[in-house]
Amino acid sequence: MLTIRQSQMDVLDEQALEDFFRRACAFLREYARDDLARLDDQRLLAGVRGAHSIAAGYGVTSEQGVMMWICLQVMTGGRFYEIPAVAELLKSGRPAEDSLRDLYDRLIAAESRAGASR
Repeated sequence: MLTIRQSQMDVLDEQALEDFFRRACAFLREYARDDLARLDDQRLLAGVRGAHSIAAGYGVTSEQGVMMWICLQVMTGGRFYEIPAVAELLKSGRPAEDSLRDLYDRLIAAESRAGASR
């Protein structure tokens, strides 16, 4: 039987997280190019890491949830989670990722409506 020590699992977890950060940056470079053009790769990576840390503080830990968090930050220009109504939603006792998904869907719908009326 193969035994994996906790220290080995920690290394694998760290590598998986770094891989996620790289994939998130690549996604953002492709889909939010104009919004993030002023950031060099190091600053973008630091921003992704910071967003992950903040999201985790609200209980958002899955890759999908963290990507929604990052996209919301890009779409709103930053600290969307400090808006009182959003902060209340995230702290409502409902799973944070469910609240985040609702918020993301509402913002996408609003953007679609705004784009259609232009």
